[in-house]
Amino acid sequence: MFFSLNIIILFFSLKNLYIKMAREEKKFPAELYLDILKWLNFDQLIKIKPSTCYLKVFINDYKLKLARKKFREIYVISSTSEFKKLPKPKANFYDFQLSKELEKKWKHGIEESIPVFLNAYNEKDFPICFVEDYRDSTTDMHFPIVPKNIEEMKIARFLFEQLFTSAFEYALFRGYNMFNPQIIKLLFNENPTEIPLQIYSKEVFIVVEAEYYLNFIFNHLICNDLTIVICYYNDTEEYINDLLKISTDGGDKFSYVGYESPNLKLINLILEHVEKSKDLSKMVKEIRLSEFDLNVVMSKRAKYIKTEVWDDNIEYAEYHLSNEFNPKIEFAIFYAKYSAIEIERIN
Repeated sequence: MFFSLNIIILFFSLKNLYIKMAREEKKFPAELYLDILKWLNFDQLIKIKPSTCYLKVFINDYKLKLARKKFREIYVISSTSEFKKLPKPKANFYDFQLSKELEKKWKHGIEESIPVFLNAYNEKDFPICFVEDYRDSTTDMHFPIVPKNIEEMKIARFLFEQLFTSAFEYALFRGYNMFNPQIIKLLFNENPTEIPLQIYSKEVFIVVEAEYYLNFIFNHLICNDLTIVICYYNDTEEYINDLLKISTDGGDKFSYVGYESPNLKLINLILEHVEKSKDLSKMVKEIRLSEFDLNVVMSKRAKYIKTEVWDDNIEYAEYHLSNEFNPKIEFAIFYAKYSAIEIERIN
């Protein structure tokens, strides 16, 4: 209660101060306004926004640097044709002036029938994106499946903007209902506001049932906790390297990456990267590989520490492995034979 009261007092104090500053807008740099507004959450920004015209414009201009609207969950599922008549957004939300160059590119994309979802070739399925808030209210994001005109391209871009400027607790992608990186690239070919083209979520669970999922994961997701269930596998070098890239180059996007049902080649490549890479600056700090029936052979340089039983009642052997080129960089490796392996940077 005391904490909530302090937040309320802080909010109104900041509101009054900001209104005073806005009235004397020429006397203060934009950085000072931003420093104050960063104390407010999204709902508080909405309440303070109408206070002055200048404030309204300022918040709109700097919205990407301020608090995002938060939702509990986003997920994409296959629905039946009965959902195809969902209402589209109001025109004033998505209508904007296209440059001649972008319009030309969009028309070319329309001619090529580029789908929003990568399974759009299957006419029996109708992918639909749902967003849930913290009041158990569900909103359907009615993306055009295959945009057929400029208006539908604008609608698709508007809906992607809503996703890319929000924040989610949990995101679920499974089946063949994956957003198409090709359409995202086309829609935002001109991006003057520099909207980040990633979905932000604390936790993401994604079932990889096709090779093209990996492009979306690496380029259009940012999260603390990423779990990848590998249901599709081939041993091509390109595919294995794309899976590997998520953990070895995704450190600025993911804090934790978990792979379920990996093959031995992927496991060995990750361990080899830990030991022999000359650059570990982009590597994810914590990686877990599980749900496999494989015997992983540790490097001769790995130092055995101890064996203990974890909360899952599985016995894990702990090893420490330093990097060959920079011995000060060390990783703890926890290995449960024929079950799981966890890799965590310790310095």
